[in-house]
Amino acid sequence: MTEKMTAHLYLSSESFKYNGTDSDDAIKNKLVLFYDLVKTLVANKNENKLFVFHTAFLNSPIFSDGTTVMEIIQNQPESYNKYGKDAVTLLCSVFKHFNNEYTTSEDITEYLKWEDENNCHGVLVFDSRSSLPLSHQVISSVNGWLHFRRHYLAKYPKTSEFFANELMKYFPGIVFHSTLSQQISDVYKSHPFSIVRYLTAMEENLVSDFSNYGKDFIGFLDWFASKHGLDGASLEGTKDRDRFTFTFKDGTVAYCEPHLKMHCDDNQNSNQHCRIYFRKPQSNDDELVYVGCICEHL
Repeated sequence: MTEKMTAHLYLSSESFKYNGTDSDDAIKNKLVLFYDLVKTLVANKNENKLFVFHTAFLNSPIFSDGTTVMEIIQNQPESYNKYGKDAVTLLCSVFKHFNNEYTTSEDITEYLKWEDENNCHGVLVFDSRSSLPLSHQVISSVNGWLHFRRHYLAKYPKTSEFFANELMKYFPGIVFHSTLSQQISDVYKSHPFSIVRYLTAMEENLVSDFSNYGKDFIGFLDWFASKHGLDGASLEGTKDRDRFTFTFKDGTVAYCEPHLKMHCDDNQNSNQHCRIYFRKPQSNDDELVYVGCICEHL
């Protein structure tokens, strides 16, 4: 049986109520972005269970004139013209893909406390300024969902195969080598939070930071590690190119001598090394980061 972590996600109807400050155009734009999140969750529906209390959602006054979700759905031709197709489609999709379950804000707060290695809970909010306290469990965007999933992956890494498969799933901007599950066998239990944190820094900042740095790459590595609170980064200082050359499934052949360094494990035990070897960004337009190896040391 394939290992998995199921996320139970509750849509906060309260967060759809007009916040008193957004313009109608701003709300329409936010609806389009929130629709991206819903589509992502539905595309991964085997690992995400979605819930909403239909009655509370329908009665939410979402726009400045007090127009409710129910009124928008009931008058679809007019709503398409006034609010845009994506916004209307999002509101309708909630009833197609979310299970109807009576929940209050207090219920959701209690659900968030329950987790184990196979289940975690989160709340989906349309307006990030909702009454719920900010945490990794409060999700308002695709990026927020990725951070949510990464948190629980680090907390419950399970097996090297599960950890590797989830890394590939929740770091869409990184291309990992096909042998990842074998590579991490000695480090995934000791460094899971560190690995997730380092990869997050790489995916979100490596290419843009290198583009903005504008100096030599060796200097950049030190600067990048310092900026993002990493233990270190350097080149290996060897002429053995074969050891650091990796062929990826997409056909890319990449020289991955540069690496990020971890000197301690997640419990701060010293001399517990882990390295992430990666390809130097090739241009300012790179959309993907190539990681050749995650291991103790090559």
